[in-house]
Amino acid sequence: MDKKRILIVEDDIDLVSLLDINLTRKGFLTEGALDGVEGLKKAASFAPDLVILDLMLPGMNGWDLCRELKQMNRGRPVLMFSAKSMDSDINSGFEAGADDYVSKPFGLNELFRKVQSLLDNAKAA
Repeated sequence: MDKKRILIVEDDIDLVSLLDINLTRKGFLTEGALDGVEGLKKAASFAPDLVILDLMLPGMNGWDLCRELKQMNRGRPVLMFSAKSMDSDINSGFEAGADDYVSKPFGLNELFRKVQSLLDNAKAA
């Protein structure tokens, strides 16, 4: 079975490393991008099965990047995660095309459950 590919778009390099290590241990292939423009380029070259996307990014914010990603591949799940946890922020994430949303700080087990659920739902569709 092919390993699922996950793109992590987050400007905090330590958080990218933490997610990379833990997702790799779970059997995923990961790639990181530190800003929105790099995230868009890597989405085209890496062809991820799922994108984990922060909102507050340099270059291109997460809302705009999510819209671009959904134009590239509507069926690819996007999991937004951000310290912006007000209802209006979460609603804006879903309006931009996010499939799920996790507020920071978050537990790794919660993130893993959401990642697996999104991948399972994408496979079933």
